Amino acid sequence: MRVALYARVSTPNGQHPEVQLAELREHAARRGWEIVGEYIDQGITGARERRPELDRLWVDCRKRKVDAVLVYRYDRFARSLRQLVNALEEFRALGTLRNVPPRVGEPIRASAPKCTPFGSGVPLPADTARAR
Repeated sequence: MRVALYARVSTPNGQHPEVQLAELREHAARRGWEIVGEYIDQGITGARERRPELDRLWVDCRKRKVDAVLVYRYDRFARSLRQLVNALEEFRALGTLRNVPPRVGEPIRASAPKCTPFGSGVPLPADTARAR
């Protein structure tokens, strides 16, 4: 599977995207997935829907260069439920959503630092589900 890694840090003060990327690389390597791109937005709030590297990621997804996108946590990708739901719908339409099981013994939650493959089949966290 060809995967893209997306990382974002809001501020350069003590935040390093490498923390996210190291975990994502390890996650992909354990599964034998090919990393076809790393997309890193630094110093950009997640509230902005348009971000340089996120925009580049969308272009590559639309060109079918990517089979799946991995993020460290959902909030690294989207800061609002609307933004997340819209992105998941577009990934589904592109065929980029995959039913990828989480690591054994490690549930994926948006509030926990875990690798999150979009389309993992894991339910949204309770606080996000209530917002729907």
